[in-house]
Amino acid sequence: MRRFFSFLVRNWPLKLGAIALATILYGGVVISESVRTWPGDVPIEVLNPPPNAAVLNLPGNVTSIRYRAPVDVASQLTGGSFYASVDLSHLTAQPGGTIVDVAVKVFAIDSRVTVLDYSPLAVRMKIDPLETASFPVTADFGIVPKGFTAGAPQVTPNRVTVTGASSRIASIHTVTARVTVDASGIDVNQEAALVALDEQGNQVPGLRIQPDRAQVRISIARDLASATVPVIPTILGPPETGYEVTAVTVDPVAVGVGGEATAVAQLPRLDTAPIDLAGRTSSFATSVAIVAPPGITINGQATVRVSITIAPTTASRTFEVGLETPGAKADLIYELSRPSVLVTLSGPTPVIDALDPTQFHATLGVATLDVGSHIVTVGFVTPPDVTLVSISPPIVDVAVRLVPRSPSPSESPLPSASQAP
Repeated sequence: MRRFFSFLVRNWPLKLGAIALATILYGGVVISESVRTWPGDVPIEVLNPPPNAAVLNLPGNVTSIRYRAPVDVASQLTGGSFYASVDLSHLTAQPGGTIVDVAVKVFAIDSRVTVLDYSPLAVRMKIDPLETASFPVTADFGIVPKGFTAGAPQVTPNRVTVTGASSRIASIHTVTARVTVDASGIDVNQEAALVALDEQGNQVPGLRIQPDRAQVRISIARDLASATVPVIPTILGPPETGYEVTAVTVDPVAVGVGGEATAVAQLPRLDTAPIDLAGRTSSFATSVAIVAPPGITINGQATVRVSITIAPTTASRTFEVGLETPGAKADLIYELSRPSVLVTLSGPTPVIDALDPTQFHATLGVATLDVGSHIVTVGFVTPPDVTLVSISPPIVDVAVRLVPRSPSPSESPLPSASQAP
C-alpha cells in the first residue's frame, strides 16, 4: 500500500499536467464535432427492384438529417454529400400492386461525417408485376372542319404490344394515334406517337409501347347535299307606259340542285337570266336559263319556261259634258238648272287617254214634259271599252213654259183717245 501511494505521488506535477492536457484535447474534439442538421432534401433512390416488376410510386425525399462532423468538414457539405436509398431485393410483386413498408438507409459520402438520425425512417412502396398485352391501334382526328367528311382511318401498324404494370395494363381502354384534319380539307397522311388512354381519356403512364409510332391515313371529302329550290324569274324594267304585268308563271316552279352541303343549305332560291320588258304591250312566253352560283349544280335541264301576262293599266278620269235636250218641242221653252254635268269614266289607261270629250252626249229626256217644273235624270252614252263611274249631279231641274205668241194685224189694239187725229 505504501508503495502504491508512493507511486501516485511520485512526479505528481507531471501527472497532473497530463490529466489537464487530456481534458483540453477531449474538449476540443467535442467542440470541433458538434451535432448539426442538414436543411436540404435528399432524394431516395430505389435499389434492386424485383425482376419482372414495376415500381408504381416514388419513395420521395429524406429531410432533417442529423449528423456529426468536424467543423472544417461540415462547412464543405452539399446536397450530394448524403445518399439515401431503399432496397427492394427482398420483395415479391403481387398482381394488383403490393404495398409494403421499406426501411430507408442514409449515409454520408465522407467517412468523417456520422449520420445520427433522419426522416422518414421508412416509406411505403407499391410494386406490381410486369405484364405484356396486345392492343389494336385507333386514330383520333378530333373535330372535322365544317363542310368536310372524314373516311375510315387506316393505321399502320394496326396492333401493338404494351408492357407495364399489370394494374396499368388493366386500365388501358385504347391505344391511339392523335392526328389533325386541316381546315383546307387535305387528306391526312401523318406519322403520330402512340398513347395509351383509360376510359376517361386520360393517358396511362409508365408503359412501353412497341412500336411507339404509327402511320395514319385518312381520306377527307367535302360534304355534298341535294335540295329542291324555287326558280324566281329576273324581270328588268316595266312594260310600255299604260301597261302592267298582271301575272308571271314559271314551268317548272322548282328544280333540284346539288353541291357542297354548306352552299346548298344557304341557297334559298335560283334566279333566271334577265327578261327585258321594255316596250312590251302584250303577253308572251319565253325559255330562259337558270343562273346557278359557284359550287352549285342543277340536276337536269338548266332552263325554265316563263310566261308573262301584260295588260293595260286601269285609269279613271272626270269630264265636263254639256247637257242636250233631244225631243224638245218648238212651242216650249226649257230652262235647265245647270248647263253641264261631270261624268267620271274608268277603263284601260290607253283607252281613257284616247277619249275625245267632244264626242260625249249627256241628255235630258224632255219629250214628254208638260209646262211646269220637273226633275229629270241625266242620261249618258258610255263609249266602248270604258265604264261609267258616276254622273254629278245625276238629276237636273227643268222648267218648261210656252213660247210667247206675237199679236196678228187683226188683233192690233185700237188707238186710244189721245192717239186720235
